Amino acid sequence: MAPLRDLVRAIAASEPLLAALVQTGQFRRDLLYRLRVLQISIPPLRWRGDDARLLDVSRDTLRYRMARHRLQRPAAAP
Repeated sequence: MAPLRDLVRAIAASEPLLAALVQTGQFRRDLLYRLRVLQISIPPLRWRGDDARLLDVSRDTLRYRMARHRLQRPAAAP
């Protein structure tokens, strides 16, 4: 039998600094290593001025295109 291959992608967001939690033993070092493959730091919306308006435009555009192409919003995973 051929071995099975899985393709897994994970997106993680965290309020506390995970590196500090690793130092205190509250977070696993190996898991932090795997999560840091690509690290993107995004400041809060309250610091970014007009970005919140762009999110509204993006949401409205997505709704328009979904309605135009008669697409249904995917169900949320449990």
